[in-house]
Amino acid sequence: MWKLIYHTNVIMGLGDGFALIFLDDISGAWNREFVRATILESGKEVIEVSMSQVNNFAGNMLQV
Repeated sequence: MWKLIYHTNVIMGLGDGFALIFLDDISGAWNREFVRATILESGKEVIEVSMSQVNNFAGNMLQV
């Protein structure tokens, strides 16, 4: 069962060279591909995470 996402950092974390993201939560294949392409065009690697990882706060990260 899906729950509402209350903060972007639950499903996405950004670093210097990467974007960790839960793409499955973005509705519509076109929207998901647009987000993926935009991240790649920025020069960042896309690292997809699973619902299990989201539930364990994988997106809630800081680069040090």
